[in-house]
Amino acid sequence: MEQLKSPRCGYFLQLNSSLEVFLRTPKNSSYFENPWYVGWKVCQKTINDKFAQLVGRPNFFHENASIFTLPHVYMGTPGPGVFEFHVDLHVSPSWQIQLTGRKIWRVHPPPECWNTCSKNIIEILLEPGDALFVQSGYWYHATEVLGTNLSELSQVFIFDYESGLLSDLI
Repeated sequence: MEQLKSPRCGYFLQLNSSLEVFLRTPKNSSYFENPWYVGWKVCQKTINDKFAQLVGRPNFFHENASIFTLPHVYMGTPGPGVFEFHVDLHVSPSWQIQLTGRKIWRVHPPPECWNTCSKNIIEILLEPGDALFVQSGYWYHATEVLGTNLSELSQVFIFDYESGLLSDLI
């Protein structure tokens, strides 16, 4: 996983490349003959403002909540997504909007809860238009992009539900 120097504006690829090379690669390149998955944080204020115009605030969020800070974009073809169980570095909960494609989230409680919580893995299927609100820095999770061919693209926006990060935008 390759990272940019700024951890707030990092990205990851499941390919041997940089984000710039990946985004500039023509779609008919042999580069895309195998499953791929990529994600990045949007740190440019103008793009962040466009996301805020495109995506309305869910009615269950408080009107003063700052939710359009450092959105993430994830996209990939059918295949693993982020297949190993992990927790994110988020301090606050986040919410995901599934724009295209289908994705399964597999979630299980953290180890400190295993004595009192069910040890079963919960599977959540997200289809276009679905949203998921989760404390991904607490709940262990893995994702898988569903589909039958590499032309079925999963595209996702993820927003952190927190405030105070607008100063990180450039």
